[in-house]
Amino acid sequence: MKIVIVGAGKVGYYLTKELLKKGHKVVVIDTREKAAAQIANDLNIDSICGDGSTNQVLSQACDNANVFVALTGKDEVNVIACQLAKKYFSVPLTIARVNNPRNNEIVNYFGVDRHYCSTNMFVDLVDNEIEYEGMRIVTRLNSTSHIIVEFKLSEYSSACGKTLAEYKFVKDSKVVIITTSEGKIITPQGDTIMNANDVILLVCPNSAIESVWKEMVKPKHVS
Repeated sequence: MKIVIVGAGKVGYYLTKELLKKGHKVVVIDTREKAAAQIANDLNIDSICGDGSTNQVLSQACDNANVFVALTGKDEVNVIACQLAKKYFSVPLTIARVNNPRNNEIVNYFGVDRHYCSTNMFVDLVDNEIEYEGMRIVTRLNSTSHIIVEFKLSEYSSACGKTLAEYKFVKDSKVVIITTSEGKIITPQGDTIMNANDVILLVCPNSAIESVWKEMVKPKHVS
């Protein structure tokens, strides 16, 4: 299938990577030139730098698209983009990210096929956010018992200086993206070395979050 994604942030990056693994063709749109170029170079896909809520930009991406996903941080942009994709480019399935729960009904009214509210998804994870200092839960993978977490690798972690192949990760956890302290986004390989203060995006089972935190994130001052 051909899938168009608006938003080349970390969620968009991870989603694109997973869809490519399944054999789909993905085109990504982002207003930020650097983000659009980086995801294209890293994942060897087509990207477009532009406003995904305009016909001019969508006309470059939506030809024969099967699915359209809008993931920006602005609900109005996501809704408009999905509307245009459906109305003018006949994309069969549109999916929007909703950042404000109050906008759920509005999204339904404007005919977006599917939507998810990131706020509602995260509200039941607030306790974890508070308990595990330095770790942020990005999203829950609804079809599995796994979550995606983001954290800065502690200088006290035994993972520092080790490659992904060398380090024994907790309970089938997997690194999906590493952002270095210089801001470079790395698609991880077995020989990728983890360094202190790298920002790591990691998939792990819900049950493993405490172990991941203790081994990779826990600040020295926390007992």
